[in-house]
Amino acid sequence: MFLKPLTKDEYGLILGTAERDLGMDRDGFSVYMWPQLWSSTSHGFGGIGGAAMCWAHTVVIMCSGTCSVFHAGRFAYTVRGTNDLFGIHMAANKLLGKRDFDINPGVYAS
Repeated sequence: MFLKPLTKDEYGLILGTAERDLGMDRDGFSVYMWPQLWSSTSHGFGGIGGAAMCWAHTVVIMCSGTCSVFHAGRFAYTVRGTNDLFGIHMAANKLLGKRDFDINPGVYAS
């Protein structure tokens, strides 16, 4: 598996977006990151992507029960108050992509 590390700019963009969404300073975050396998190069965002299996980082930033999810360095969605399914998917390193989350936005809500 080849997975390039997040660049300093990508990491800064992720933290900056989370700061705006969560309204907290960086000291209040818990950050989780893992490689996630996607069925296309769109990395769960839908649209036009190459039909090839590929890996990309998934980053979850948690703060006071709110989670911001990023795939491949891009903001995907925010969940306020997560349920058990979110925890199961996190433990399996396989969160929904943005397109699937947008179809069913309540899937991870408690």
